[in-house]
Amino acid sequence: MNIGATTVLVALAVLSCHAIAAAEAFDPRPREAGRAVLWAANAYLQEVGRPPESLEQLVPKYLSKIPRLDALTLDRARGEIYYGFNTVVVGCWCSASIGDPDFTCECK
Repeated sequence: MNIGATTVLVALAVLSCHAIAAAEAFDPRPREAGRAVLWAANAYLQEVGRPPESLEQLVPKYLSKIPRLDALTLDRARGEIYYGFNTVVVGCWCSASIGDPDFTCECK
């Protein structure tokens, strides 16, 4: 990898961080809701010893209700949770493995 490519990758990472910060500044609720789902799935995993088979298994013990998030999906086979959200500024797609402390999001 040459220095030019490294510079481009660093710039893209910085822009992505700024896009996520802009999205959270505009409306932090999607990230908070996503984190609540991940926390609930992690609590379920700790208590039951396996990931939930559906998001509905998290209600009402771990979540009062399933939040309304764009494309909120539990991929049981991969042990991952996905969701997206849009703001006036950017659109974001977030994913996490059950057991992770937080989501990784990409915004464009």
